[in-house]
Amino acid sequence: MCPVLLTYEKDWTYFCPGSKIYLMSSILHRRNKILIARNKGTGNEDISLLLKRNDLEVLMASSGQEAMSLMKDHPDFRMAVLSADLEGLNGFDTTLLARSLNPNLPIILLVNYSTRETINLAAMVGCDQVLQNPIEPKTFEVLLDKFLSPVLHD
Repeated sequence: MCPVLLTYEKDWTYFCPGSKIYLMSSILHRRNKILIARNKGTGNEDISLLLKRNDLEVLMASSGQEAMSLMKDHPDFRMAVLSADLEGLNGFDTTLLARSLNPNLPIILLVNYSTRETINLAAMVGCDQVLQNPIEPKTFEVLLDKFLSPVLHD
């Protein structure tokens, strides 16, 4: 059984949930491109600052159509964070379209109220995670590690 947390050298941290060992490092996160699609004036700065602090490249969209345009222009996104209530194409419809472009793209859906119906719909359209606003930085950092850390060993 491997330890839950082991620090090795300066920037590297290993942890072992179950049988998988993940390598997390700010070095590995560098140049990872993340899409954030939220309506204007909904606190995009909080997420953007958190991502930039982790050396992630952030591209912002304020509508579902703009998000889809960015996904077509930048097929190298490593993760997308979409508001459920995006203008034009909502987050659910944007997720469906994004899955046709990149079926393996991790997608986090931001909702104002997380009801059972919302969570079920998010799962049906292909969202990997649902987060309720306001976003808790610690929870979001755990998701970054979950979706962006490569698996080293099974």
